[in-house]
Amino acid sequence: MPRPGRAREILEAFTRQVAEVGYDETNFSAVAAEVGLSKGALSHHFGAKEQMLAALQESYMDRRSMELDLMTDQLGDPAERLAAVLHAFVIYYVQDRAATVAVHREIARLADREAMATGRAMRKTYLDAVREVLADGIGRGLFQAVDPALQTLLVFGSAQWMWTWFDPDGPTPPADVGSALVTLVLGGLLVDRAALKGLADPEGPAAKAARAAVDRVADTYDVADRIAGKR
Repeated sequence: MPRPGRAREILEAFTRQVAEVGYDETNFSAVAAEVGLSKGALSHHFGAKEQMLAALQESYMDRRSMELDLMTDQLGDPAERLAAVLHAFVIYYVQDRAATVAVHREIARLADREAMATGRAMRKTYLDAVREVLADGIGRGLFQAVDPALQTLLVFGSAQWMWTWFDPDGPTPPADVGSALVTLVLGGLLVDRAALKGLADPEGPAAKAARAAVDRVADTYDVADRIAGKR
């Protein structure tokens, strides 16, 4: 396993490569050159390339789960919680862009490989938590009586393909993209749409909770701690 001082460097370099050219085109030579190690040393530290992809996925889902817990603790209303999750989806493409693009462009590869089992379990736990938010909203009569499992998959499916078209530096500000996503999803879910404008507002409680959660985790999370914990 890499020394704590090297773990973040190595994984960040690998993440950038996967985000830019995809997993198949990413090679240890380029990553090793970026961090100033030999290819052999890199292999010694992290093992096979697939293990590095697994570490990328696990650290990514670790951050997302921590943020979800923070948002859930801060917001009590299911509609606000779901709106915060949706705002956060867009924030990830801005503040954690390389990891978000890398994970989403390789999502099919993560589906059944044994090395990705831990990351898959973490992703399922996250999806289940969002599904519970939907089920809670349905149970309280706030959301339409949809299938919460199907709705969760539809929401995540749309978010995961954003890497193919969303440019944070493009003509539409990221906050407006987040607002549009909230309007699209919750506009079709809410029984009473009176609260929709506030939920979609980039300066509303849901959006602020999302930004605060992402900022807090970014300030405190160290991938080296997670990797060291797997030794």
